[in-house]
Amino acid sequence: MSTNPVVIITGANKGIGYHTAKFLISSSKPYTVILTSRSLDRAQAAIKTLSEIDSVKKGLENGSVIVPVTLDITKAESVAALRKEVEEKYGRVDALLNNAGIHQDFNVTAGKTSKRDAFFESYDTNVVSTHFITEAFIPLLFKSSSPRLIFVSTGLASLQEHENPNYPPNQAPAAGWPKTDPYNNTTYRITKSAENMMAREWYRILKNDPIKVHIIEPGWVATELGGGDPKIMASFGAIGPDIPGEFFAKVVAGERDADEGKFLDKDGIYPW
Repeated sequence: MSTNPVVIITGANKGIGYHTAKFLISSSKPYTVILTSRSLDRAQAAIKTLSEIDSVKKGLENGSVIVPVTLDITKAESVAALRKEVEEKYGRVDALLNNAGIHQDFNVTAGKTSKRDAFFESYDTNVVSTHFITEAFIPLLFKSSSPRLIFVSTGLASLQEHENPNYPPNQAPAAGWPKTDPYNNTTYRITKSAENMMAREWYRILKNDPIKVHIIEPGWVATELGGGDPKIMASFGAIGPDIPGEFFAKVVAGERDADEGKFLDKDGIYPW
């Protein structure tokens, strides 16, 4: 079995997950990164692109490994299949990075889905399925000598920051009904706030065990989440996904273990 730390990253074919994989593989310490996507083709394409980066090439030469895997966290059979494969091949998991998530509010605004469906789908992915994939891999985390459980959250889930009037998504739409809300993030904010409490529950449950639990605010990141256009987002000040990717790699490596259970960002502690 591999002596490399075994890291599972959900939703890693692009964005933050992709760049976290890049920094892990590029580090001086070899890792085995299980890069998951709902599509095996997309996972394989991501690995092909990663493998063309010089720092990744060097990491692979030094013993790091990237493994493409199909995973839909909303499907119990998909989670069970990955759990079986990982247990048989590696016998443990050293870090589970719960990165997979959905943002449906822009689709609601565009008339592509209903608010009700957006709520159910978002809660299923961002809360329920994230909880149950965590539960599935807890036994394998217990078999690690230095296990970490990491949740990707968002500043939009912060109750305190919700009161910040200078942040555009907090600005109220004009009076009257029905509303035209250019900053609609309702289902995403609500479900990610719920995910924060779920992550805190895992911290409570595992507090007397060796598993370090981290809840991370990555910043406003230029990705395709929710149908966003990274170039347009970057023009308004969103950071590239490489910045949180580098930070998440440091969390996986244990550099923020002193702050476990808190709401973290790359600069310190973020308000709940």
